[in-house]
Amino acid sequence: MGAADQTGRLYHTPRAWVLAGGIAVGLTTVSGMAYLATEAAFTCDIRDAALVLLVTLNAWIVYATGWLLTPRLGQMFANMPLPAHDPQRWIDRTLFTPASLVLAAAWGGALAGGIWIFDPWNREVLSLSELVPLIAEAAEHPLGTALGAPDNCPNPVPKLLLTRMLSLFIFCGNLIIGAGVAVIFRFWWAVLVRIDDIDLRILNLSREPLPALLRANSLLVTSSALVASLSILSLILSGFEVDQTVALFSLLTLSLVVATYAVPILPLSNRLREVKSEAMNEVERLIEAHHMQRSGLPPRPDGPLKNPDGDGYLDIATLEPLDKLMETRDTLRGIQTLPPGGQVSVSAAGIVAFLSFLPTIIDFLLK
Repeated sequence: MGAADQTGRLYHTPRAWVLAGGIAVGLTTVSGMAYLATEAAFTCDIRDAALVLLVTLNAWIVYATGWLLTPRLGQMFANMPLPAHDPQRWIDRTLFTPASLVLAAAWGGALAGGIWIFDPWNREVLSLSELVPLIAEAAEHPLGTALGAPDNCPNPVPKLLLTRMLSLFIFCGNLIIGAGVAVIFRFWWAVLVRIDDIDLRILNLSREPLPALLRANSLLVTSSALVASLSILSLILSGFEVDQTVALFSLLTLSLVVATYAVPILPLSNRLREVKSEAMNEVERLIEAHHMQRSGLPPRPDGPLKNPDGDGYLDIATLEPLDKLMETRDTLRGIQTLPPGGQVSVSAAGIVAFLSFLPTIIDFLLK
């Protein structure tokens, strides 16, 4: 199972991501359907349909992101100075390691624990002897009949059971999201530890690995923004009173989205600024040499006309013409280092901004 990058080279999505991710989204889908069926059987309503749908959709989005990210990472790693120049190996290390399982379990457990503590069903403890008759009575009311006849629903509702099933669903749904967060962390590490060794050309920003790096980061930013937006929206559309929870969760998730964009982009921008400054200084030295020659002044001993092979100075004709140098200087001045890569980074930032405000807009329209 592989995907080709823009050069046609084939890279494979790690088998661990394919299998473990597939299991995670499968568990999410099954546990979500089981929760909705239980909710409908006991309450004759499905108020959490939007919550289940959006959380399940998020799991599939993260799973698909791993597949889409593979060729972009391959092209990026193929053009980076790596100690062991094996792009496929670095793809495998970025998308999945044993630490991914730890973070996935911790992420899912933390959110599931939050659901358990928050107890949106206003937990009501029932003994097994009390619960069994309720389950048997609920089984006598098919979903279609129950939805049309709420008076026939079992009462009381086993709120503890529903809370546990909701917690299980949230745990399953966030396993692969936790693994996705691990991918973001390892992508940061891969970029930041090699950023000083990347061969950047300020007058040729289309030179790899910069475009592939920006495309990979743009995909991660877009995916994380979409997942964060749908997560917040799922809380807003749920039937639970979670105003403060929405505010806190929104702050945490959007902070991660902003970090996904900024952590690799800002150091890269600083590096490009340094490269631009060096290029500007060199062009200014050449322009100064032309001006000194036209003014009848002797060349500087440390200037660009100094003969590297011995004493004396080179002829001014060995330098680029003055008009070309002036044009190059103007071009350099017009190059923006933040965001690097121009449209790719601007598009990613625009998507993040739109998706970040989407839940708020929908909440406003609903009210």
